[in-house]
Amino acid sequence: PHIWLNPKMAQIQVQNIANALSKNDPENQDYYQKNSQSYIKELELLDNEIRIELSKCNHDFIASHNAFSYFADEYGLVQHTIINSNDPEAEPTSKTLEKIINLARKNDINVIFTEEGIDSKTSQIITNEIGGKVLVLSPLEIGTKNFTYIDRMKQNLSNLKEALCR
Repeated sequence: PHIWLNPKMAQIQVQNIANALSKNDPENQDYYQKNSQSYIKELELLDNEIRIELSKCNHDFIASHNAFSYFADEYGLVQHTIINSNDPEAEPTSKTLEKIINLARKNDINVIFTEEGIDSKTSQIITNEIGGKVLVLSPLEIGTKNFTYIDRMKQNLSNLKEALCR
């Protein structure tokens, strides 16, 4: 899950989609391939921007659930999660909250990431204990008509920079 949050893997997905469309609609193969190459260039620029912007920052961050592992692996980050699953709606135990609070203090983490569409109550509880704040990392699961993939990923980058590059 969440492989699309890694722009390098998104490039592969774009090419695979273009190839499948080309195979099923050979008359428009040039159209599909040109569009995919154009978008892959945009994804390469996004990847490069993320790589440069986060290269000299801290590496540890805390997210609500295990959505950003492909992203973290690609950019040398360490994702810690409040919920150790892919279910963003799961509830942590009090022991888990204590463990995350201690982890945040130990690693000087003062931002806890939540995501749109879920209750940020748990993240707020943790930030109240560590004197931090809650920011959003979008797993891009909830569509918003006014934002593209690149828009949302750049917003994620902005929030990561605020949390990691202080």
